[in-house]
Amino acid sequence: MPAEKGQVIPAIKSVEEWITAPTPAKLGDVIVKVSAVKVDRVPLKGVSGEGQSLEPLLMVILEVTNTNPNRKIDYKSWAGQSVSFERDLASLTDNNGNNYKRISFGFSDRPIGRSESDSIYPEKALGDILVFEIPLKTATALDLELPASNVGEKGFFKIRIPA
Repeated sequence: MPAEKGQVIPAIKSVEEWITAPTPAKLGDVIVKVSAVKVDRVPLKGVSGEGQSLEPLLMVILEVTNTNPNRKIDYKSWAGQSVSFERDLASLTDNNGNNYKRISFGFSDRPIGRSESDSIYPEKALGDILVFEIPLKTATALDLELPASNVGEKGFFKIRIPA
């Protein structure tokens, strides 16, 4: 129904607005917080033991919290699954429009701190780590987009990380 002349229409706040870190983003019963962002060699764990990535990379450390006291949430990492029929991957772009690739270490090595898939029980949290290419020095902000379907919600968590 169109507004009449002079009538004030209340603003509708979208659940998909960009939230600036370190403020947590919330959709439904799930809160996602960027706990840390750093550029360094990534600590890895694999079948041959522990090691590090050869080069420094960008690590985004997340904390995912279930706020519902009555529901368990099935979590799938935003690093992506081996096989998926829907978009389950995080994406990272900068304020200049550059896209940064997610970094995978193959089937045998994983970043220490990665949660591939897990259950988040009521009022509990888990941590995860996402790894990307190093952003350009001219970037002043990084936009991290996370499909909410990985935690049983709809839409996207959109978190802006000041560089």
